[in-house]
Amino acid sequence: MRRLKVIHLIGSMDLGGAEKLTRLTIEGLDPGRFEGAVCCLKAGGVYADQLRAAGHPVTVLLNVDKHAGVPPQRLLVAAWRLFRYLRRERPDILHTHLFATSVLGRVIAKLAGTRRIVVTMHRIEYPRLQPWIERLLRPLTDLYITDSHAAAGRLSTALGVPLEQITVIYNGIDRAEFASPPSRSEARRGLEIPRAACVIGVIAHLYEEKGHRFLLHALARVRKPLGDFQLLVVGDGYLRQPLEAEAAQLFPDGNVRFLGQRGDLANLLAAMDLFVLPSSWEGFGIILAEAMYMRVPVITTSDGGGCAEVVAENEGGWRVPYGDETALGEALLRCRADAARLREQGERGRQRVERLFSAEAMALQYMSAYDAVADTREKRP
Repeated sequence: MRRLKVIHLIGSMDLGGAEKLTRLTIEGLDPGRFEGAVCCLKAGGVYADQLRAAGHPVTVLLNVDKHAGVPPQRLLVAAWRLFRYLRRERPDILHTHLFATSVLGRVIAKLAGTRRIVVTMHRIEYPRLQPWIERLLRPLTDLYITDSHAAAGRLSTALGVPLEQITVIYNGIDRAEFASPPSRSEARRGLEIPRAACVIGVIAHLYEEKGHRFLLHALARVRKPLGDFQLLVVGDGYLRQPLEAEAAQLFPDGNVRFLGQRGDLANLLAAMDLFVLPSSWEGFGIILAEAMYMRVPVITTSDGGGCAEVVAENEGGWRVPYGDETALGEALLRCRADAARLREQGERGRQRVERLFSAEAMALQYMSAYDAVADTREKRP
């Protein structure tokens, strides 16, 4: 039986939710039925290195910083290199991720003769521009995949994509990443955190929609009754400097620490008592499932897209309305006051993730989607 060749096109393969999803999808494909590869528009990164080490091909078109803008002349270079790459590789399916890459990928793929195109929409990135562009490109798209029903609804409403053209596949976590975590005391010792401190964590790009300011102001409201605490802010992005300045003003005692981009996720989560993802919107929020798998209770937003599908109330955590600083502050205080409740929610969260959000279950659904798109009964011997 001929294997189905699936190439993923994405901006980079450095640390990030969409990038991790791409790596896990490729690693989870049945090698007897599928051949997986990645093409990066801008840069490789941590996950690119991991895929190469496992024997999966990774191609980088431009070799520029993942945050760098791409001027028109460089975009033309990328388009030409992508055209030649697709003509050479002749994939059965091109699977694109994120809006800008998906625009370029669909146009060039059709010019290069690629027969089937799958697009994963993790979020709507350009609300004013994206709807009309998506209407033009929809005829080039065989299937849209989203990682939550909230994302599917937004895709259908805002971009005019029929629901029957959208498949929802929940993200799955890489359980091997958390197979041998350090103890709580070891993790805290490495991060120089006092044993008695209440450790709250947020792991996200430092972008506006991730809600860091919302969290900082909610914490400032309850700083005194919360007692001895540290907030670990993990991630990087264009808001780092203004967020650091605001945190220094709100918490002059140094309760807030910015750790930058980190790759030791299990170590970070092992040190935490509580995890908060205060986003205004997430397609899914894979970090919520990862924290729950590590038995770290979570607080997230009830109106933050897919967050409410990952976190059911009292099944690993709690939900508050985005922007409601009072509600978030009160939730933080309740958690601080009840250690037994935190332990119970930690166990419930672990059970929920094992039941719903495994990488194995995710990969099975992707393989079914690829088979359906390729119409394997007719096209594969």
